[in-house]
Amino acid sequence: MQAGGEDVFPSWQCVRQRVAALWESLRVRAPSAVPDTPFRKLVEGASQGVLVAQGVEVRPLYANRAMATLLRLAHPAELTSRASLLTFLMAPEAEEVREVCSSLLNGRLERARRHLEVVRPDQSTVWLDMTVTVCQWDGQDALAFSFRDITEFVERERDLEFSRGSLESQAAEMIALAEATHLEHARAEAAREDAERQRRFLQTLVATIPSPLYYKDRDGRILGCNAAFARLYGRSDESEVVGLTVHDLAVPDYAKRTDVLDAALFDRGGAERYDRTFPGPDGTARTLIFNKAVFTDANGVPAGVVGVITDISEQKRLENELRRLATTDSLTGALNRRAFLDEAHRLIGHAQRYHEPLSVILSDIDHFKRINDTHGHAVGDLALRLFVVTLRNRLRESDVLGRIGGEEFAIVLPHAALPEAMKVAEDLRMALANQDIETPHGPLVFTASLGVAELGTHGTIIDAVMQAADAALYTAKALGRNRVVAASESRPASTG
Repeated sequence: MQAGGEDVFPSWQCVRQRVAALWESLRVRAPSAVPDTPFRKLVEGASQGVLVAQGVEVRPLYANRAMATLLRLAHPAELTSRASLLTFLMAPEAEEVREVCSSLLNGRLERARRHLEVVRPDQSTVWLDMTVTVCQWDGQDALAFSFRDITEFVERERDLEFSRGSLESQAAEMIALAEATHLEHARAEAAREDAERQRRFLQTLVATIPSPLYYKDRDGRILGCNAAFARLYGRSDESEVVGLTVHDLAVPDYAKRTDVLDAALFDRGGAERYDRTFPGPDGTARTLIFNKAVFTDANGVPAGVVGVITDISEQKRLENELRRLATTDSLTGALNRRAFLDEAHRLIGHAQRYHEPLSVILSDIDHFKRINDTHGHAVGDLALRLFVVTLRNRLRESDVLGRIGGEEFAIVLPHAALPEAMKVAEDLRMALANQDIETPHGPLVFTASLGVAELGTHGTIIDAVMQAADAALYTAKALGRNRVVAASESRPASTG
């Protein structure tokens, strides 16, 4: 796109040249100061703590306000006046940080990342995610640290509960970065050396952020990103991504949906946050959080979108696993008693609201204690699992199966009056009677007894309906087992 003969969206190389020239023009003579420029605002306003330090003892040279806030200090000067950052750490972690810094300064590592428990001056503790790499400060090797508060994450991880981290502040940082690249240089050659140093410092800072970062123009062309964004799409570094669009990087359906979302964001402006399933280059589906915002050019015209991404796939998996463990029986995979009753209450409420039929079946394995005593608990467990598999293969997707105790199971049949429920129960009984388990003593055939009750006829709440079905189950066992009995019957519906 052209406007007034100039390219509205300069190349990444051009952006770097403009930023370098800008910093050159704004050099501050104090060697350890950060100039009052948009880059200073980006660093000072960042939500992550930023620290530049010297040597393996981590003597602070520079800290932003967020760094002071993380440590509950009133001003960054309270940190830079200290002899070492290590005074905030307990002895084992302090020694570990010394070793990491030594490896970085000796060239054995390029970058390091650690989780640290930090003791603040008020004796409160905070968990920080630390990323550190070597940078140049006043012409000498120094260490550039990025700190992020992960206290909540660590606490939830201990309880196997993960929550989504908020990245809106990172999106704001990227907006400032994207807009800064549109600034025109207006100062003299005397500021070049200092501006170049500050540019390198900012690039190092952005590179230490582990989240994928990117910005692109209105046509979807990627103007800049970090290595984490390139790796998300299976590319080795930024050079393989800049200049491409999502259509060059992802499957067609995902790319088309991205265009729709970006167009909607341009129409309304501002920022947005959403979760999305991402088809990775290896074919694995991942769950990502997108924080995106529109940035403008020097004239205030929307120029593109800047985004910050975080991968929460593992958190999602753990959440789903926790949910499954909380609601299912570990042996059979059926719902546990609590989860079954919750679902039964919901289905009964729905049936009563819309005047729909609903029935309940109670069943257990005949002579289950004898199976355990004769063949052992391993065979008994196998019988329970085979029981559940057999029932599931014949039940509808809308039917609910739960293990409510020992060898006793309950089934809720929505939209099923008593006659239909009796047919289902008889089909289940026959299917179970035709199964067998191989044992050292030969095939083991087991049977089941089933009691059936209907909502309304035998009660209006789950407890009453289950009591009626349980009474019918008791009758089935009293009449010889391996049969189906309805709650309203005085004799079995079938025998086997």
